[in-house]
Amino acid sequence: GQSITMSDESGSSTIVAGTPFLIIARIENVGHGTADYITATVDCPFNGATQAFLGQLERNEDAPAVFNFVTSKSGSFACSLAVNFTDDVGTHQISRDFTVAVNTPDLSGAIVLIIVALVVLFIFRKRVIKIVRGK
Repeated sequence: GQSITMSDESGSSTIVAGTPFLIIARIENVGHGTADYITATVDCPFNGATQAFLGQLERNEDAPAVFNFVTSKSGSFACSLAVNFTDDVGTHQISRDFTVAVNTPDLSGAIVLIIVALVVLFIFRKRVIKIVRGK
C-alpha cells in the first residue's frame, strides 16, 4: 500500500510556484513475504529527482520515498506514482495517480511595499530634487 503527502520546506501542505516542495510516498509491504528491490518513481511535470530506491521491506514494514521538486508553473497537475518490487512470487508494479495543486505566489505584500515607496517618493519629490540639485 502507499499514501502520498506533499509539503513545502516549512511543512505547510500549501505548494507555491517557485518554492521547493516535497512529495512523500509512504510505501508499505502489505504482502505475505519480504519485498525486495523496491523502487518508487514519480511522474510529474516538475523539475527534480523522480526515482527513489527503498531496497527491502519486511512484511507490514513501511518506509518513505521522498522526492524534491520545484516548478515555476501554478495550477493543478496530474502525476503518478509507480512502485516496482520483487517478492517470492515474481516482479510487480503498482501504480497510483494523484494530483498536485500549485498555488500562485502571494505578491500582495510586495506590491503594497512598492506602492508605499512610490507614494513616499511622490510626496517628498520636491525635497529630493532640492537635495540633489543642492549638491
